Amino acid sequence: MAVPRVFVSSTCYDLKHIRENLKYFIKNLGYESVLSDDGDVYYDTESHTHDACLKEVETCQIFILIIGGRYGGEFNNSDKSITNHEYRVAVEKELPIFTLVESAVYGEHFTYAKNKKDNPEIYQKVKYPNSDSTKIFDFIDEVRKQKVNNGFSTFHNYLDIETYLKKQWAGMLYDLLYKRKKMNESKKTNKLLESLEVATSKSEQLIKILLESSNEDVSKKISNVEMLSQAKHFGYLVDSAAEGEQRFLPHIPLEIVPFIEGLTKKADNWIEFLELLFDGKLHDTTGQGRVITNANKRTIFNVEKFFSVEKDLERSFTAFKSISEEDRSEIISDTFDIPF
Repeated sequence: MAVPRVFVSSTCYDLKHIRENLKYFIKNLGYESVLSDDGDVYYDTESHTHDACLKEVETCQIFILIIGGRYGGEFNNSDKSITNHEYRVAVEKELPIFTLVESAVYGEHFTYAKNKKDNPEIYQKVKYPNSDSTKIFDFIDEVRKQKVNNGFSTFHNYLDIETYLKKQWAGMLYDLLYKRKKMNESKKTNKLLESLEVATSKSEQLIKILLESSNEDVSKKISNVEMLSQAKHFGYLVDSAAEGEQRFLPHIPLEIVPFIEGLTKKADNWIEFLELLFDGKLHDTTGQGRVITNANKRTIFNVEKFFSVEKDLERSFTAFKSISEEDRSEIISDTFDIPF
C-alpha cells in the first residue's frame, strides 16, 4: 500500500532530538519519514550529497520545515543553507509545507526587523543570543511572505510541534474529504444537466416535427425522436459508468467511433457491450455481486453499482443498437466522453 512520504528539513545538530521524535511520530501514523541524517536519502556517487537531498524532496508528498537557532551548512556553491534550498524545492513542487519556528528565534526576529528598519547602518552587526546568523530571519521572512502555503507556528518544545502537526494534518484530511464530496455533487449536477439537455433536444425536435410534418408521418417521426433520445441517453450512462474505473480501461485507438460501433454490433445487450469495452468477463462473486474481471481475475468494473439504472441501460442500449449507423456515430462522437 502506498503511504505518504514526509520529508523533515532542518539543521541536524541543534534539533537532533526533535528530528528523532518526529521520525517516530510519523512512523506511528503509518507514514514514511525521510531524514537525511537517518540514512533515508540515496547519495548518488556521481552527484553532490546536497543535490541528492533536493532530489529526495521531489519524491515526497509532505514537507516539514523546522527553523531553529542554527542556520546550518551552506548549499554547494551558494550563500543559502541546504535547508533553505530543500524548502525552495518543496515550494516549486507545491508540496504541503508545515513550518515551525523556535519561539526564542522568532522573538529575536522581531528585534531584527525593527533594527533593520530603524538602524539600517548597524542591524547586521547586532548579536542575537539564540540565533547564530541573521540569515535565519531572512529565511523566516521568505516563508511568511509566500503568497500561498505560508502558514507557520512557533514552538518551545517537541510537544508543541506534535500538537500542531496533529491539528494541521487532521484539517488537511478533512479538507480532502470535503472537496471529494463537493466533486461528487458536481458530477451528479453535470449528469442531471446532461439529462435535461437530452430532454430539451427531444422537445425541440418534436415541436419542429409537429410544425413541419403532415398528419401521416407525425407518429413515425415522433417514434424516431424517442428512439434517438433513448440512444443518446445510453452514451451518458456509459460515460457515468466509466467514472472511477478509468485506470482499468483498455487502450483504445484514436478512431474511437468505428471502434465503439464495432463493439455495438457484436454485443447483444449492454453487459456484453461493457465486457467488450473493458476486455473482461462477467462473474457473480461473493460480497461484490456481479463484476467484470480481467484475465487475471481482477475486478475492473462493478456492474452491481448500476443496479438502480439497469432497466434504463437495457432500454437505452436497445435503442442505441436499433438506430441508423450514421445517427449512432454522431452520438458516439458527441456523447461518449470516456478518457481512454
